[in-house]
Amino acid sequence: MYGRKKILFVGTDQKMLVCLSRDYDTEVISSVRILDSILFNFIPDMLVFDSLEDLDVKAVRRYEKLRNVPIMVISDSFNGFGNESLVADFPRTILCNTAIALEKPFLQRIRCILEKKDAILPPRTGKLVKRAVFFINKNFGQQISREDISAYCGVSPDYLTRVFEKEMGILLWSYLAEFRLYMAKLMMEETSLTAKEVALKCGFANDSYFSKAFRKAYGVTPNSLRK
Repeated sequence: MYGRKKILFVGTDQKMLVCLSRDYDTEVISSVRILDSILFNFIPDMLVFDSLEDLDVKAVRRYEKLRNVPIMVISDSFNGFGNESLVADFPRTILCNTAIALEKPFLQRIRCILEKKDAILPPRTGKLVKRAVFFINKNFGQQISREDISAYCGVSPDYLTRVFEKEMGILLWSYLAEFRLYMAKLMMEETSLTAKEVALKCGFANDSYFSKAFRKAYGVTPNSLRK
């Protein structure tokens, strides 16, 4: 349909593709190396990456036509990424874990950006949010507080909470809780760890609370995922 927004996917994030293709025109490419041929046909309104590579983001920004195009990087985990400071400085770029990206609040945030109802935060403020996401990915298994995250970002807890929700469409503490549950689900599916061990590794105070939160989120008990 004429006038529909266009989203260019770089990679193979099929779940996000399915979610967004209902309302927007989408196209998938395997690498930024073929952007030249794409830009002859259309200018995307948004780019979505399924992994974080700073060289890819920099390559996109070298194109004048793509300087101001919003970039979403959606990944299961950003833990272990080396050049955190470099990526945190990238303007008009949002990092979001898959666990949260597929939920209604973040999808609504994407829609608001595409329809220009709400803008991505300015670079200096957006940097704080990206740093918070990195911190959560690295430390979700610890007993961390809102104050720990904000101290890492160098701002007050109230300020970080406010700008985080503005950028991500979800509260900071809710983001951490959903990420912990998602990582716990992966561990229950892919390892032989007990539910108690998984609970401890994912930052839950005890396995009883973990089981209740898991059932509420996924409708089943952690142990029901065992084959």
